[in-house]
Amino acid sequence: MEVWTDSNYMSDAQLNLPGGIFSPVDYEILFTSFVSSGSSGPADFSNVGMIVLDINVQYPGTDLQIDYIKATPEPATLLLLILGCLPVLRRKR
Repeated sequence: MEVWTDSNYMSDAQLNLPGGIFSPVDYEILFTSFVSSGSSGPADFSNVGMIVLDINVQYPGTDLQIDYIKATPEPATLLLLILGCLPVLRRKR
């Protein structure tokens, strides 16, 4: 998977799936899995311009369905967001 901010800023990560999956399965690629591959630096994940999925299959005729792609905050990011809201909540009381 490649994530691009623009033509110079890109990050990529790989996800190798096992064969023989016959029922729907969710897979996650963590932000920490991405490495900088852009000519000027890593992608800015708060300003994504393009996502590229390069799918290679071992067996021709393999079926694949992608229902959705979503960004989920990692626990550390979520914790920082909550801690940042605490002063605001205290002032209201």
